[in-house]
Amino acid sequence: MGMVELGVALLVTAGLIVLQATMMLHAGPLWRDEISTLRVVESPTLWEMLKMNCGDSFPSLFHVLLRGWMALGLGDSDAMLRVLPFLIGLGLIGAIWWTGRRLGCRVPLITLVLFGLSPTVLRFAWGVRAYILGVLLMFVVMGLLWELIQKPTRGRILLTALVAVLAVQAVYVNAFMLLASCAGAAAVCLRRRQWKTLGIILGIGVAAAISVLPYVPMFQRSSEWTALVKVPINTPWLLLKFADAAECALPYGEAMLWIWLAVGLVGLVTCGYRANPSATDQPPERKDLALYALASLVAGSVCFFVYLQFLSVATQVWYYIPVMGVVAVLADVGVALFVSGGLAGRLVRLGFVIALIAMTWSGAWASAHMRWTNCDLVAGRVRSLAEKDDYIVVSPHYVGAAFARYYTGSAPWTTLPELDQYRFQSYVSFKQKMMQPEAIKPILERMAKTLQSGHRVWLVSMGGMPLLRPGEEPGDLAPAPNSPAGWSEGAYVQIWLRQTAYVIQSHATRLSQVPVPVADPVFPHEDLMLLCAEGWH
Repeated sequence: MGMVELGVALLVTAGLIVLQATMMLHAGPLWRDEISTLRVVESPTLWEMLKMNCGDSFPSLFHVLLRGWMALGLGDSDAMLRVLPFLIGLGLIGAIWWTGRRLGCRVPLITLVLFGLSPTVLRFAWGVRAYILGVLLMFVVMGLLWELIQKPTRGRILLTALVAVLAVQAVYVNAFMLLASCAGAAAVCLRRRQWKTLGIILGIGVAAAISVLPYVPMFQRSSEWTALVKVPINTPWLLLKFADAAECALPYGEAMLWIWLAVGLVGLVTCGYRANPSATDQPPERKDLALYALASLVAGSVCFFVYLQFLSVATQVWYYIPVMGVVAVLADVGVALFVSGGLAGRLVRLGFVIALIAMTWSGAWASAHMRWTNCDLVAGRVRSLAEKDDYIVVSPHYVGAAFARYYTGSAPWTTLPELDQYRFQSYVSFKQKMMQPEAIKPILERMAKTLQSGHRVWLVSMGGMPLLRPGEEPGDLAPAPNSPAGWSEGAYVQIWLRQTAYVIQSHATRLSQVPVPVADPVFPHEDLMLLCAEGWH
């Protein structure tokens, strides 16, 4: 039986490597979030890069790593930049095996399949971003903390402290996940009355926490624009967003949510039962392992909720990748403890894993063949068609970072509204525009003037343009926050699009969609359309 489980796990591992290689070849150019990371790394000096980190959503470890990669001459193209996350991804697969075996999972089947084959993870973790590095380091920390409890040698203490600091320097959420893992380790130390080891673990946690203090001013500066994306955080909202992350595994999306919940519940209940100190059918080390996983899983859920409360922003599905990884590993421990009683349980687990592979493989394979953006193709198409006296309008505003990288034509362009820079997704500048009356009036006037002079207006947008019914007015919003929309970014994006559509429909004699051929399907988070308006009446 053990050889069969090992064989399935090795096949899944090989499949993950193939998926990563396929995705590296098909992902294509960088999308806007990756470009924001790249712009930080391209700062003239290392010190300026660290200061510019407020233009991105991660601590500095990945930026330093990417800067080193580029210093070796390996960042001259988007394709070469994608090799770095591929290599980190290979390390993540190794970390799944290493950590799983340290935590009692001879074959980490659940983590490999539930987390590794998740299309959410494949779509967003393997980009030129820090998520995959953060998950890798957090996995290693979890295994190191358990080994440290068993034998707190000087070498293990130093190694665990080093990796813990690196983990929280990779992604901010790891500070909360590390707190949860330290809580699990502390629970075992308390049971064993290992006071010295408990102090060591607390010291590691404190050292990691101190290492993120330099980012506090950055969080303070970010408060200038986070009002645009703030949402109330509560338990139903959190479950809904986690459902979005779990349900990316189409065509079995809804089923995948229940599978995640079921696996987590089995792990939680099993660890709770096995951690019972009065149980006589378990050796002490297994009881402690169950306690470590149980306390870490419970504390991790609480800590992640606190983290989202701290952010209070409309998170995207990729925010949940680190916590999905931690939940998968700890649930794997619980399931391994659950099936340790005999052959029947292992057969059930193996059957479940094979069924899960069948459910998720098609979604994972489709994700691996998708482009991350078509902005380069749209930019190239409009460059080949637009004349120097045409006018290009890009919406939403945050697409400007990608368009600025790939557009090299002579026709002038702007986002809606026009911002002061396009190196990053400038929400501070967008907020200032929201506070101005008639913020896009100059753009609308230039559009009309361009059409009247016999030239064309090109519209680059996500989802097209909301066309108005005959006689319908576009509406308007007072300067923020004195409108009914308050600080709602989406409300202003939509009203400005309607005003743009009104000008086009009022004056252009023809509006057409320009085809932009693409070989692979494009992720919807940056699937752009190109429209052309021409004529005058």
